[in-house]
Amino acid sequence: LAAGGLMILQGGAFAAGVYPPLKAVGNSWFTQSPGGDTVARYSPWFRLEQDPLGRGFMVVRSWVSQADYAANPIRASKSSELKQDEDIAEWGQTYTYYWRHIIDPNWITYPDEENTIIWQVHEVNGPAGVHRPTLECHLSGGQLIVMHTIDAYTLGIVVYQRAFTPGEEIHTYLRAKWADGDHVADADGILELYVNGALVWQINGQRNTWEPNPDIHPCYMVGGVYVPEQFDWWAGRDRLCYLVGMCIGDSAETPESLRLHVEGGLATQGATSA
Repeated sequence: LAAGGLMILQGGAFAAGVYPPLKAVGNSWFTQSPGGDTVARYSPWFRLEQDPLGRGFMVVRSWVSQADYAANPIRASKSSELKQDEDIAEWGQTYTYYWRHIIDPNWITYPDEENTIIWQVHEVNGPAGVHRPTLECHLSGGQLIVMHTIDAYTLGIVVYQRAFTPGEEIHTYLRAKWADGDHVADADGILELYVNGALVWQINGQRNTWEPNPDIHPCYMVGGVYVPEQFDWWAGRDRLCYLVGMCIGDSAETPESLRLHVEGGLATQGATSA
């Protein structure tokens, strides 16, 4: 989709039918949930529902239950996420990413809770194995927290944090040229994070993703709900979040242009957020 010099590479408003994909492989979205690992379809854990704020459009309800994980303790059973096609991005290019979330209006903050991840930017894991993603946003203790992780700080550092409100709608935009010191020189790196239209963090001219990185392609975006471990606080509980839209664009896209792209998809359903 191209207009006015801008280019949407993938995604938009879920109400506009941007997912499920038109083809099962390549340039597609995939879900990971207790109902199946990396499948090109909705599931009971990742499905369309009416907007919880009462507006006239559909959104994705992303939900996980500790009971599902306890019954089948594998990676997919603690995750209800949508991932971008890993092959869509190329090293050396600048991309823009956009997530539009609604925090569960009935969200309960538990005193002993750990992380509930609602979006990630993740490199494809290479032979080195498992590590934290390059970027993740999680909810914990009533706080929305974004962490950045590379080989220099493998446990991650907090780069943005603030309180959130149940039922709050959050627009997140990322502009990135991924630099791992191998495929792209550190000095060429670009990483800028915007929340609700405001620039809240940036590191430019530095390495910004894992190295060594054997991957043919750089990072891909993920959205939904993921509870990383079998934490005691989660026993007998569940977590959910809502997604209005997700998309990736070229370097010319802005926070406002990607927001309007999702709004345009909602308008095709006869409703917008206005």
